[in-house]
Amino acid sequence: MRKAIIFIVLWIACLTVFAQDTTYRKLPDARVDYPLWIINNAIITSSTSNSNSKWLDVNKIQNLMVYKDKDTPARIKNLGINGVISITTKQVIVTKTFAEIKDWLNIKGKVQYAVDGFFVDDTSLLIATCAIKEINVIPVTDKPDETIINIWTLLPKERKGFPAYFKSEHLILPGTVYIR
Repeated sequence: MRKAIIFIVLWIACLTVFAQDTTYRKLPDARVDYPLWIINNAIITSSTSNSNSKWLDVNKIQNLMVYKDKDTPARIKNLGINGVISITTKQVIVTKTFAEIKDWLNIKGKVQYAVDGFFVDDTSLLIATCAIKEINVIPVTDKPDETIINIWTLLPKERKGFPAYFKSEHLILPGTVYIR
């Protein structure tokens, strides 16, 4: 009996240690190592690549906030696994709503939205059109009338699962922002 109890306790301990992170609702290829960037309290981007530095003028930044873990606002909490950098600027950035993206893709039925693999809880958020690198339309296999739209703001070399030799420092362009 004692061996059985010890076995059960060890088994539960192993399950707890090796359990997947269920705090964040995400797709299998969700972004890793990059914080979420919120521009003007509504615009989503995760990339810090050189292409994004063209539309973010550092001279027009009015306010910069960094959120981590429990400090992250509830409406973006699921998107902020690696922290959130919120910037308020004086410049205007062209945006789209998630509903506009759904209409543009001509998708009918129920849709779940994700950004860089993390599901969006607040669909009133906007996304900067210049930050969109790729859009994946994923049918839900067990629900034929449901679709997932995953909007990538990361370049392929910045995504999880991309071959390590493409992530070498030799491919990083001047002007890349590093946050530690």
